[in-house]
Parts: sequence; structure tokens; C-alpha cells
Amino acid sequence: PMHPHCRCSTAAYMDREEFDKWLDWIDKGGTTEEWEKIKKSGKPVEKESGSVIMKLPKYKEAVIPEEKLLQYALNPDKDPDKAKAFKRALGYTLDNAEELIQQIYKSLSVYEAIEKGDRGWGMTYEIIMDIEGPNGKTAKVLTAWIDDKDKRETRLTTVHVD
Repeated sequence: PMHPHCRCSTAAYMDREEFDKWLDWIDKGGTTEEWEKIKKSGKPVEKESGSVIMKLPKYKEAVIPEEKLLQYALNPDKDPDKAKAFKRALGYTLDNAEELIQQIYKSLSVYEAIEKGDRGWGMTYEIIMDIEGPNGKTAKVLTAWIDDKDKRETRLTTVHVD
């Protein structure tokens, strides 16, 4: 009992706003342990590398439309400059576009996503990642993403050799 002749009961209380912030932290790749440190200290949690990496929201379910590569970035008829840059820097062409897609997926959990603003359709992000090509070379590749409000998906919007 909480006090003499107590008839009180206890019930869990959840601050919905705080809960949503925690879920957002988890979606961005954070851990519950890191979140607890943030709450206690009020300072950003430092990972072993010394900085917090904000991951792309919902990066595990991110969508990379093949047509962004096949009909645009790697297509010399559509965008000759991008296609030439990918071929020279990394050895990617229309023939091995799927390998590039897999390299991008693998890199999403490693590189920082930088918020670029919401223009009404959803928050946009930029990730610059090191990609190794089939030619054995590594180059920085800029990827742009949108956390689409209407489609409820995080999707690649553009990609090019940086």
C-alpha cells in the first residue's frame, strides 16, 4: 500500500511524444542503451568512433527503383555524363547495375544520412558513401533519398559519382 487504508492503484504512464522520439531513434539505427544515455546526460551519445551516425530512416526497407539506374544514371542515352562517370570511376554499366544496387544497400547501415529538408512530400536525405566497383576501384557516390509521406516508404531519388 502507498499509504494507510490505501485503495489507490497504479497504472503505467507513457509519454507518447517521448515514445515516438525513441521509436524514431531506433528506426535510425540507435539502440535502447544509447537512448538511455541521451536521456540521462542530455548530451549526444558517442559511439566508439566518437560520433553519432544518423542512419537513413527505415533503411532496412529502403526502396531502390531499378529504373533510377537502368533508365537514368547508368544509361548513356539518357544521361551520358553520369553513365560515363560510373563506368570510368567504378566500372558500373547497365550490364551490372544490380551489383551497384547491392553495394548501395550494404552501405546504408554504415554511412551517415544528412537531412536536407522537407519540401512537402517528405524529409529528404543525402548519403555520400564509398562504393567499390567491379574494376577494383573505390569512389564516393552521392545518393539522395526521400522518406515519402504518401507512399510511406524511404526511396532513392538520385545517385551519382561525387
